[in-house]
Amino acid sequence: MEGEKTKKRILIAEDDEMLMEIYKKKFENSDYELFFAKDGKEALESIKKNDPAVVLLDLVMPEMDGFKVLEMIKEDPKIKDVKIIIASNLSQGNEKEKALKLGASEFLIKSDHNLNELADKIKNYLEE
Repeated sequence: MEGEKTKKRILIAEDDEMLMEIYKKKFENSDYELFFAKDGKEALESIKKNDPAVVLLDLVMPEMDGFKVLEMIKEDPKIKDVKIIIASNLSQGNEKEKALKLGASEFLIKSDHNLNELADKIKNYLEE
């Protein structure tokens, strides 16, 4: 429709159902169109199909981990420019360095950020 603003799209790739529900509630009344994936393979398919502006990507997921998803995104010329925010509880070793080297825009440790901070990070990338 003329004058209707296209909603910016966000994909949330998270296998923890409780966290997924929290994300849904947080964004349900927003100006964003949300997509969800519960595993890495589904996340990659959704990115190709739905063309999100930002992906919130967990690293530890079934089917395909977040590192592999990130690698495959950056190798695909059609989707390589999507902004990827890694949200993970992996913080032991070089996960952050590896994710950023693979092309993630940002690496956040879930336990260090509340939902409002996470939502603000996503919003910042959508406004770029």
